Amino acid sequence: VCAVAAGVRAFGEVVGDPHGIYGVGQWFPGGGGEAAVGVSEREFVAAYRERAGVVPDYPAVQAVAAAAVATRCATLAGSTGRAALWGVASALETTTLLGAFRVDPGSGAQVGHRAALTRWP
Repeated sequence: VCAVAAGVRAFGEVVGDPHGIYGVGQWFPGGGGEAAVGVSEREFVAAYRERAGVVPDYPAVQAVAAAAVATRCATLAGSTGRAALWGVASALETTTLLGAFRVDPGSGAQVGHRAALTRWP
């Protein structure tokens, strides 16, 4: 069985026996690689764990990655105007704690990042 819901930590707490179920997510601990923009995965996970008492799920990591990309784009564009930001964002190829970032300039689709597949032990 494979489920998007199985991609978050709470799934294992709600399902009686998640053993062998596959989960799809945007990130799992240890999967982000090096961050050229923003904080590293290790730094963020440590800070989050210190404050929340648990390892973050991928929505928290996505939010931090989005903020890092937005900040980088605004810095490079020298503006927060939509056209200026889009010009920079659509040409940007980088990495964040979430992984690779690159958008297709024609569609706006995020094509640099790959979803992660995991299996509950």
